[in-house]
Amino acid sequence: MAAMTKARQIPLARFPELAALCWNIHRASIVLGEALRLYEDNLRFVNQAAMLPNEKKLKTWLAAQFGSYLNV
Repeated sequence: MAAMTKARQIPLARFPELAALCWNIHRASIVLGEALRLYEDNLRFVNQAAMLPNEKKLKTWLAAQFGSYLNV
């Protein structure tokens, strides 16, 4: 995924729904596993209809890479 840096960080500014889940995290980016955990633990708060195409791809990619029920 082109949105991630070499350090395997996800820039929150590019993913609004994920950024909303990070309301209490005061960093510009988070690591891959942390992003997947946030999606899994807080999916009920994610506005799926408002999710941008690139963020849907990110969520699907994370689920496939780490193995997650989000990939079904």
